[in-house]
Amino acid sequence: MLAQYQIDLKRHFLSATNIVVYAALVILMLGTFFAQTGKPNTTQAGLYSDYAASGDALSNEIIALRKQKYRTASENERLAQKVKERSYFDQIIMTASAGPATDVDQLNTVLLNYAKYTQRVTAADPHIRLQLIKYTGESLDRSLLGRTKEVTFYNYLLKHHIREIPVGAIHAPATNYLTYAFLYHISPFLIIAVFLVAMAELFTLDKREENINFTNILPISKFKVLLTRVLVSLTLYIPIFLAAVLSVFVVTGLHNGWGAWDYPLVYSLDGKHALIMTLAQFMLRFIGLIFTILLFFIVLNTATSLFWPTIGTNFIIAGAVLLTGLPAVIAQSAVGSIAKFLPSAYFNYAALILHQTSWPTLGYFGGIAVLLSWAIFLLIGTFGVVHHRQLL
Repeated sequence: MLAQYQIDLKRHFLSATNIVVYAALVILMLGTFFAQTGKPNTTQAGLYSDYAASGDALSNEIIALRKQKYRTASENERLAQKVKERSYFDQIIMTASAGPATDVDQLNTVLLNYAKYTQRVTAADPHIRLQLIKYTGESLDRSLLGRTKEVTFYNYLLKHHIREIPVGAIHAPATNYLTYAFLYHISPFLIIAVFLVAMAELFTLDKREENINFTNILPISKFKVLLTRVLVSLTLYIPIFLAAVLSVFVVTGLHNGWGAWDYPLVYSLDGKHALIMTLAQFMLRFIGLIFTILLFFIVLNTATSLFWPTIGTNFIIAGAVLLTGLPAVIAQSAVGSIAKFLPSAYFNYAALILHQTSWPTLGYFGGIAVLLSWAIFLLIGTFGVVHHRQLL
């Protein structure tokens, strides 16, 4: 089996498909980088504009309320509340007006103060419509959990003396750039689809090169040949993916700066309390999950290649399985009761890692267990088919 592994590895290592996969991954991950090439770094100016725009909207509402000659008690109460909000915005805008020279701790302090204020008001009455800061490219979360997340986020930034880097940042440092790419800019299904093309090519090579008869008379079992292909696939795809990630990290780091791996992402396990996940923790979980997903699809291709040894058929079958992981499919009520036990519930790694799925799951480690269980189940089924054919 070792000799077969070495032969297959050498044979597939020289394949041009590996270069295509690497190039495709790098191009996908550098899409935002290319789009921002030549643009000035206006991230801090953009943040100031977001603060100012939200402050202007608040001022306009205050002016409109003050113009009313006869205000009701509720309108007077709303006016007082808006004036209170405006005092917080004045501090934020004044502190941020220095641009890149703004003292990070001072800005984080005033942002934290406003986040705490909105949390208190929302906890007292969730129906009060507060003027929240609308960051470009990000959606507003007016829920109490959203307010709690902001308090947790700015408290962490203040404690660790870190400057905020929004999702829409121009020339984001490498650590943030990579994380935001996998979380917000590149669909998980697109990353997986790139590998599905390579898998379909690898597992049907014997058929296309008309070596299938030679493979059938090798002095090792057909199942061991297939198992060797699984190991070869892992040996190839894991380094290719890591090389693509490292290449993008180096390119963006040299151009934008390296950033810090302790920058925070905020998530919630129970829908009530907010927790911090650093960029380093996210990347470790992401790499672990994407490798498990790839293993599942490698084994799936191993099984399907027994019945349909053509590139098109293998890709269509694997692609159809991949599409069952789309939120519009997996979140259907008809699937809801069993979704957590299906591998497709864990293809959307971004939503799973940050606990933002709209369908039931078993969590991160539960998801890895489900994917591995299905991979083992498919391997056992493959062994059964091969064994049955050998008995015929």
